[in-house]
Amino acid sequence: MNEICRLKLDIQGEVPHVTVVNDLAMWLDQWEMTGIAPDGHAIHMTGHTSCLMKRNADGEWLWLVDNPLGAAILKNDNMV
Repeated sequence: MNEICRLKLDIQGEVPHVTVVNDLAMWLDQWEMTGIAPDGHAIHMTGHTSCLMKRNADGEWLWLVDNPLGAAILKNDNMV
């Protein structure tokens, strides 16, 4: 993950779908990441994010779980 962060890629997200129950929230959206690799090749990746968040005592939302490859889990043939 550190290597991807060092590339300073452009990451764009769609309008998220957020479900809030009290101080917990589930965030779902699609993303697209583009940029140039150190070897000069173009990078283009897309995916679906699923995240869990919790509102703290100050009213700020904190990320508990961030799964940027959320849809990949659903494509796993080993899931029952």
